[in-house]
Parts: sequence; C-alpha cells; structure tokens
Amino acid sequence: MAAFATPTELAGFLQQDLDTYSATQALDVASQAIRDHCGWTVSQETVTAQVLDSHGERSIWLPSLLLTAVGPVLERGVTLTVTTDYDWTAYGRLIRSGCWPNEARSVTVTYTHGYATVPDSVKGACLSAAGRVYANPDGIRQETVGSVSVTYNTPLYTTGVYLTDQERADLGKYKLEHVG
Repeated sequence: MAAFATPTELAGFLQQDLDTYSATQALDVASQAIRDHCGWTVSQETVTAQVLDSHGERSIWLPSLLLTAVGPVLERGVTLTVTTDYDWTAYGRLIRSGCWPNEARSVTVTYTHGYATVPDSVKGACLSAAGRVYANPDGIRQETVGSVSVTYNTPLYTTGVYLTDQERADLGKYKLEHVG
C-alpha cells in the first residue's frame, strides 16, 4: 500500500535533500504506524471477498470510517440485494433487514473505502513521523562522542517509529473505535 506522502514532500518538509531510498523507507514505516494506530488503511482501496463472522445481530462493522461502495454481499453463499436485504453507512456499518446469522465465516463482502486524497492531518503526521525516522533511523535516545553527550527529545520506542501525543490527537478522527 502506498505511503501517505512522497520522498519529494518529505524533502520539502525537512527542507533538505534526501536519499530517496531511505526517505521512501521512512515514509512506508510511518504510514504503517499510522494505519496500525487508526485500525484501517485510511487511503482508498477495494477489498474483494472479505469473509466475516456474524453474531446474530442487525449490524456488522467493516474496518472503515469512509465506506464509498459495497457489493456484492453474500450470506451463506447467497447474494443479497442492497436496500431490500441490507443497507450500509459511510461509517462502515452493514445493516441487515432482519439479523445476520450467528455463524463464523457466513458473510462475504466486497467494498471500497478510504480517502482518494490523503487528508492533510494524516499527511502531516506521516511527514513528521517519517522525518524523525529519517533523521534518527536507529531510534537513538542518547549518544556520546568524546566528551560530548547528546540526549534526543524522543520517547522510547521499539518499532522504529512512534507517533507523538499531538500526532495521535490529530489522527483521532480517523481512529476506528468499533472494530475489535
């Protein structure tokens, strides 16, 4: 899946020339950290034939906050008709006119979701996080060279990238709360 920003945008953000390969890697890592935090891809994609469990309720939630198209939907292999058998909301909810069966792997759905153009707040968080990865790829908190010791103002992290509290707040409206 594509990163939320390009190496050229990262170079402009950092106001310096960058190694394109390293910049691409930093952007990919930062984009995945954002997707992991948000719980969905955020960028536009089509998911084909996703098999879902249903729990005998009226609603099934898809991992999305911007559903743009749904279909086909199959229940136990039978194709359902939109508005007659089910409906859907932009926030990723499939609503059955009755109830979905209480069965594992009983619903199969194809859908398109996500933003065609990356929202500025997502791109900003990506550029900021990728900038930190690019500048400090090893996540060094402190280093000493000769008699000079430098401590970097970064929280501990183990995955190569972290999102600051401000970035997490900026991404809040893109974070899934109903999937789990």
